[in-house]
Amino acid sequence: MSIRILIADDHHVVRRGLVFFLKTQKDLEIIGEAENGRKAVEMARELKPDIILMDLAMPEMDGIEATKMIKEEDPGIKIMILTSFSDQDH
Repeated sequence: MSIRILIADDHHVVRRGLVFFLKTQKDLEIIGEAENGRKAVEMARELKPDIILMDLAMPEMDGIEATKMIKEEDPGIKIMILTSFSDQDH
């Protein structure tokens, strides 16, 4: 049985890199990619992933708001925040 993963990040290159790396692991299945928080909420509802790799800074709806909505609807979905900022304040 594999772990079903949804990747949510607004940068196409980041999503592609994560998919490429994670596909090297036999027990992981990438079931979808979302380019913003709103799409992540929709896809989580539809695809029921085991875990979501969630960026924080995305257009339309950020990862924090998307995480709140997803966890309210389905507390069983695990969410791992993956994000980067270039300044030290974050």
